Amino acid sequence: MSEDDQYSLPNDYPIVELECQVAFDALSNKQKLYAHYLSLASWHGSLAVYLQTSPESPLIFSLLTKVFSKEPIDELKKAALIKGFSEENFTAFLVYSSVFFSNSGNYKGFGDTKFVPNLPVDQLEVLLKASKAWNSEPEALQSLWDRVKGPLYSLSEREKQLSYPDKIRLAAVETSPDVIPEADFKGSKFVVTKGDYSPIMKLLVQHLGKAKEHAANDFEKKMLDHYQTSFTTGSLDAHKDGSRQWIKNKDPIIETYIGFIETYRDPAGSRGEFEGFVAMVNKPMSEKFNTLVNKAESLLTRLPWTKEFEKDTFLQPDFTSLDVLSFSGSGIPAGINIPNYDEIRQNEGFKNVSLGNVIPAAYKDAKTPFLTQEDSNILEKLRIPAFEVQVGLHELLGHGSGKMFCQTNDGFNFDADEIKHPFTGRKISTFYKVGETYDSLFTSLSSTYEECRAECVGLFLCLQKDIVEIFGVKGQDAEDLIYANWLSMVHVGVAKCLENYQPASKLWLQAHSQARYVILRVLLEAGGGLLEVKETDPGKDLLITLDRTKIPTVGKKAIGDFLHKLQASVNLAIDYTADDREIGVRISVYKATADLESAKNMYNKYAEVPEDGPHPFAKWRAIALAQKKPRKILVQANTKEDGGKIYLKRYPPTPEGVVQSYIDRFTNMPTHPSILLEELWKMDKDHF
Repeated sequence: MSEDDQYSLPNDYPIVELECQVAFDALSNKQKLYAHYLSLASWHGSLAVYLQTSPESPLIFSLLTKVFSKEPIDELKKAALIKGFSEENFTAFLVYSSVFFSNSGNYKGFGDTKFVPNLPVDQLEVLLKASKAWNSEPEALQSLWDRVKGPLYSLSEREKQLSYPDKIRLAAVETSPDVIPEADFKGSKFVVTKGDYSPIMKLLVQHLGKAKEHAANDFEKKMLDHYQTSFTTGSLDAHKDGSRQWIKNKDPIIETYIGFIETYRDPAGSRGEFEGFVAMVNKPMSEKFNTLVNKAESLLTRLPWTKEFEKDTFLQPDFTSLDVLSFSGSGIPAGINIPNYDEIRQNEGFKNVSLGNVIPAAYKDAKTPFLTQEDSNILEKLRIPAFEVQVGLHELLGHGSGKMFCQTNDGFNFDADEIKHPFTGRKISTFYKVGETYDSLFTSLSSTYEECRAECVGLFLCLQKDIVEIFGVKGQDAEDLIYANWLSMVHVGVAKCLENYQPASKLWLQAHSQARYVILRVLLEAGGGLLEVKETDPGKDLLITLDRTKIPTVGKKAIGDFLHKLQASVNLAIDYTADDREIGVRISVYKATADLESAKNMYNKYAEVPEDGPHPFAKWRAIALAQKKPRKILVQANTKEDGGKIYLKRYPPTPEGVVQSYIDRFTNMPTHPSILLEELWKMDKDHF
C-alpha cells in the first residue's frame, strides 16, 4: 500500500447503528419534545463544523446535499448505471459521502487526515451530470463542481492533515467589526470581529428557545437562556454561566451540552470545535458510576500526591451512563468530562458522562491483529466491560483529580511559603499566572498530555480490586478484566495509534493516539519481561506479548517511573513496590505547577517514532496500516414531529442509510443548508 492509499476509503467501510430506541421509548412526550428541539439545535449548529474544517468542505456539502435531495438514492443509481457508471464506483461515491457527513467535512474527526473519493474524478463527474440536480440547475452545479473538484482530490503535503488557518473565529448571530480594536503584535496586525456563522447561530438559538418551552426545571431554562445569549452575542462568559447551570442540574432524564467545546483538532490546542449532544440516562450503569462517585473522595487518597496537590474540596460531580440520541460534530467519543473551563472545574464542579451505547457499537466485530489467539479471545470477551471501567476511572478520577497552583489577584491559591515541591524539596517556583489557563499555557501539548494523565490514572486504579468490584466483577473475572484493560491499551498503541502519526512532518495528529503510544513506549522501556513487540513475519506481521503476572509489579513501577520523569530536570531515585502509589504524580505535578518546559521535553521523548533499534515503529507503521480497519461510522436516528408527537426514525447501517439520515436532518430548514454554507463560503473565500 502506497502512502497516498491511506487517504482513500474502502468500499467495505464499517457502519453500525447507534441504537437508542428502548431509552427513547421510555421518555414522556414532553421529554421527547425537549430532546427533539435540542437535537435540531445540535445538528443545525454543526453546519459550522464544515466551515471550521476546510475551505472546500462547505462546497462539498452543498454539492452532495443538492444531488441527494433531488431524488432517491436508488433512482440516482439507476441514472448513473445507464450512463455506464459501475456498481463499484457508485458504492465508492456513497461511502465517500457517508464518511464526509459523519466527519462534518473531508478530514477525519479522529486523526485529522484528509480522505478523498475512491473513484476517478472523471467518473464522479459522469455520475453528477446524470443526476436530476444537475439537469435542473446545470449552470449552478457546473460552477460548484468547477470550484470543488480540485481540492476534493488534492493531496499536497499541506493538505494531508489539518494545519493552521489564517483567521480566528468568533461565532455569533450579531455581527461587529471591532470586538477588539486592531492591534500590532510582533509586526503583524490583529483584528477580532464577531458574527461568524451568523445564520447558523440564528437557527441554533431558535431551536434552543423551542426546547426551553419543554424544559423540566429552572436549571434547564436558565442554562438555555445563557446559551441563547452566548450564541447571539458571542459571549464566552454567557456560555460559562450556562455551564454553571448545567452542572447544578443533577440527575436529569435528558442530558445535553452544546457549544464550541473541544480543542483536539486545533493545531494550537486552543480553539474549540462545535459539537452538541442529546442523550437519555441509562439507569443500571449509572448506578454503578454513582457508587464510584460516592467513593471518589476516599479513592483520591490512593493517588500518590499529597493533599496539597489535590483540590481543596472535592466537588462531587454527576456521573451518568447515557444512551446517545444525537451527537453532532466530527465524531462521537466514549466518555466526556466537562465543562472544559478550568475555573469552573476547579472551584464549582463538573460532570462526567459515559456514552453507554457508543462503546458496544464502536467495538462491534472489532478485529485484533498482532495477538495470540488466547489474547485475542480475552479481548473479544472482555474489551467492552474493561473499557467501561477504564472510561469511568479516566473521566472521574483522571480528568477530575488534581489541583492547579495559580496566582490570584491577591496572592496564590496555595501556601507559597509552606508547600514544597515533592521531589526537589524546594518552594514551588512555577505556577499559573493571572489570566493563564492550562490550555493557553500548554497549547498544542495540552490535550494529549491530559489524556495521557487520565489514561495512567485509569490503568493504576483498575489494579484496585475493590474498585473493579463496583462494576460487578470479582475473583478471577476481575483478574481477567484488569489484564484485558492493560492488554487493550498496548494493543491499541501498536495496531491503531500509528495510523495517526505523520512521518513526513513527524507530528502526531490525534491526542488520544499520541497518549496511548507514549504509554506503550514507557511499558516497553521497562523491560523485565513485561511487554514485548516483535516482527514475526518480516514486513507483514507483529506479535504483542504482555506478561500478566508482572503488571502489578513491573508494570506499575514502569508507569510510576514514567510519571516521575515528568519532573525531567530532577533526577531523583524513588523506590517503588507493588504497594506504592506514585502513578499519576509526575504528570499532575507538571500540570499543577505549570512546568511546561519539563513536561514538553519528557513527553516528546516518548512520543518519538524510531526508525531503527529494537522497536522500529516508523518501519512497523506500514505493517500496522496494512492491517488497519477504518474507524466505524455510527448511523444515528432522527427525531420527527407529527401532530405534536415525536417519534424516532431509524436508518439501516449502510452508506445509503447514513446519507439519507443526513439529508433528512436538514429537510425542513427554512433555508436549504447548501445555500447557507455557500453564502458563508463566499464571505470567507478571500481569507483562506
